[in-house]
Amino acid sequence: MGAIPIILCIVLAVLGLFFGILGLVLNKNMWKFEKFNKTFIYKEDNYETKDNGIKKQKLLHKEIGKIKLKGIRGSFKFNYLIPEFYKKIASGDKQTIIHAFIIFGFFSFTVFTFLAIGIGLVNEGDKGGWYFIGITILIILFLTFSHIRQHRK
Repeated sequence: MGAIPIILCIVLAVLGLFFGILGLVLNKNMWKFEKFNKTFIYKEDNYETKDNGIKKQKLLHKEIGKIKLKGIRGSFKFNYLIPEFYKKIASGDKQTIIHAFIIFGFFSFTVFTFLAIGIGLVNEGDKGGWYFIGITILIILFLTFSHIRQHRK
């Protein structure tokens, strides 16, 4: 295959990451920060399994504990229907365009990273790279067709 497709996928992945981070930075007005101080109680049972024809489980010990979490949590959310999303982009809504940067930036980063890994595996002679590329293409096709289907509704 050559090194050119790998380099192209890596460059496109880095550009996608850049646009995703740029969208997060431009989305600064939509961030919501909140302080939290919570205690979580958990219970865990650990078993030992012996397989000598018949599976037997023996309880080793029970564990009960507390986890205290304290800090600041930041989050943001956006919720669009696909037709509404396209109408707002066409009208030039700034916030929707920033959300498009985030969505498509991180999506392209993920896809092109996986494609670069798959192409690299194929380049090294590993046939498993074709499975990697095929599954990535199937995911792209599935998301594209579901996106088109929702847009037509």
